[in-house]
Amino acid sequence: MRAFPVAAFAALQEAGLLVATLPAALGGGGLGTHDRVPLLRRLGRLSLPVARLYEGHVNALDLVLRFGTPEQRQRAASDAQAGELFGVWNTEEAPGVRLPHNSEGSGGVLSGHKTFASGAGHVTRALCPAETDAGRVMVLLPGAPAPERFDPSFWQPAGMRATVSERVDLGGLRVGVKDIIGQPGDYYRQPDFSGGALRFLAAQLGGADAVLDAARATLQRLGRQHDDVQRLRFAEVAARLEGAWQTVLRAQRQLDTAQGSDLERSLAYVSIARVLTEDACLLACEAAERAVGARGLLPPAPTERLLRDLRLYLRHLRPTRRASTWAASC
Repeated sequence: MRAFPVAAFAALQEAGLLVATLPAALGGGGLGTHDRVPLLRRLGRLSLPVARLYEGHVNALDLVLRFGTPEQRQRAASDAQAGELFGVWNTEEAPGVRLPHNSEGSGGVLSGHKTFASGAGHVTRALCPAETDAGRVMVLLPGAPAPERFDPSFWQPAGMRATVSERVDLGGLRVGVKDIIGQPGDYYRQPDFSGGALRFLAAQLGGADAVLDAARATLQRLGRQHDDVQRLRFAEVAARLEGAWQTVLRAQRQLDTAQGSDLERSLAYVSIARVLTEDACLLACEAAERAVGARGLLPPAPTERLLRDLRLYLRHLRPTRRASTWAASC
């Protein structure tokens, strides 16, 4: 059974967060990149699956705003204002999703599947990169795929179940020229492609906050919150999380101002943030597990579910080799 957080996204819509990152000229809140990372950390602390899905919504809207035509940008803004949920479905199995060449320039018919299609059955505006003869383009699906196109058996994870990241068959879907966003290769343009990692790093740090909150609550219930060993353990984790967080914030500031030769160094610093965040979050998981013991890891204990969510989300993407570029330039 799908466990998508419907109520949470209704609340996000009511709070105006589905349009918060749109410019004011398009009816949005104009929330800039540096203000998004604290928001994503707060959401991650409340619900890591919600933060993951919201990050995809923000990413898809950003791509349309950056590379779309004025008409496409306006349509996306209107859809977001109406409560449509956006997402990015990029992961796929070989041979991947293709959009064959159409000599009449009227779009075409998709073939292939996407995997990890987060928000399956609920994301109504999915941005799906597809291979063409000219290169990889972004296709914004004009509506939600029919329910029978999804394969729920694909998504049987240890954690993050509420993201409902199923396999989807896009074969036979017809798309028009108005549904193709930007030019071939735009999806991978830097610095936004690699720099976008800062969004999910913020969410992961929020997930670590939630894990520690749950572990502390367990210790308080057991009357062990004043144990010196526990205090030292949690103090070390807090220091590591704060170090990772400050690195994420600095990385975002650098990306926002980087130009020319500074760009590669700024992207390398993003990789540093990825390494520090993963290490800090894994340390938080270990500290929580040791603190609550076996009893605290049995369902329905909150710590058990939160740990599963965070550990799975930490495997979202592997850090790149760019960190060595930054270190070599120091």
